[in-house]
Amino acid sequence: MSNLEIELLEELNSLDLMDLCDATEATMLDTYGFSVGFKQWQPPLRQDLESYFRGVMLIPERILFVARVDRTIAGSLQILLPHPTNQTSGFSASIDNHFVAPWGRNLGLSRKLLQTAEQYLREKNFSQIRLSVRSNREAAINLYESAGFKKWGTLPRYENVGNRVFSGYFYCKDL
Repeated sequence: MSNLEIELLEELNSLDLMDLCDATEATMLDTYGFSVGFKQWQPPLRQDLESYFRGVMLIPERILFVARVDRTIAGSLQILLPHPTNQTSGFSASIDNHFVAPWGRNLGLSRKLLQTAEQYLREKNFSQIRLSVRSNREAAINLYESAGFKKWGTLPRYENVGNRVFSGYFYCKDL
């Protein structure tokens, strides 16, 4: 049986950076159109991915949780916090770039990442979570809806992946 854990990553060492990039690349190659914001849907150069994750760690409003299988990072989830000066929607945070590499799937890691993020936000006194997902990501949609997220909108032209435009769904959940 594998040892599974979810961790708030506060420092990024070289092994974790390598694991995170490996898991991201594996997900991008396996899941059509998965991206962490790069224009292409194929994995970017390794140095670009490394720079991306180093940058994530520098932004105070980005919180990075990782899922580990036997101490190796298999996936992650980012929380986007509102800027501290945001008084009108400071009660709400967003989930972004939630994924698990193919070799780490069917272990419950995606759900555990989501539950951990919700608990973190409750402890920080947030009362709402927002997220968006491309319409062809059926497993993610099923997970979010089974976790109590409510779809509140659809954007017909959400993302362009491999010269095909996909719609996207917007969800929220009160904590």
